[in-house]
Amino acid sequence: MKKLLIVLLSFLAISPLSTWASHPISFEDTYEVCYTDPSKEILSKVSQKFKALNSFQASFTLLMVNIEADINESQEGKIYYKKGNKYRLETEEIIRLSNNTYVWTLFLEEEEVQVNDFNPDDTELSPTKLFTIYEEGFRSKLTKKETINGVVHYVIDLTPTSEERTYSKIRIFVDSSNYMIRKGIVFERNNTRYTYELANFESNVDLNDRLFRFVESEYEDYEIIDLTE
Repeated sequence: MKKLLIVLLSFLAISPLSTWASHPISFEDTYEVCYTDPSKEILSKVSQKFKALNSFQASFTLLMVNIEADINESQEGKIYYKKGNKYRLETEEIIRLSNNTYVWTLFLEEEEVQVNDFNPDDTELSPTKLFTIYEEGFRSKLTKKETINGVVHYVIDLTPTSEERTYSKIRIFVDSSNYMIRKGIVFERNNTRYTYELANFESNVDLNDRLFRFVESEYEDYEIIDLTE
């Protein structure tokens, strides 16, 4: 379970992002005019709307499946995001938060906190990267349209150009009515699949900066492991 949390807590932020556009792109119209894959245009709309957000909060579900290893684990939690790479992810076992200077990972059962420097150039997926990740090092393709709960979604595959990535593909599901990323699947090269889904999304909520930093006095019994440089 901890592997599921550690691997995906960073990625989640990635996902918990969502935004809306008042004029969704029509795949048929774009294809008829350009005769090219419209995935980059769709992703550009998602990215633009995300960058316009000041903050958001949402609930999420994570699922890790590896049939060969007989693994099927899930976890639920909440995510909070504020412009400026500030985020907070909460589950029953782990809390991860960043104020754009440091990243704190709290292991609640072990009463342990790991502190790292925030690095925007880190290869690890982070809260803001999903909405711009396609711009460099990935090929994107609109594979199909899929109806989920009565709503049409664009299904886009992001394939890394580098073989050094631990995953072979990221598949995202974009709501065609509002450009929210509702679901994402990470295909690891070891045949593990991580799936995240978002719900109860609220945009531009009032979030205090205190939410995004570790307050030592609130965790007096925790061991602090400083991994900063």
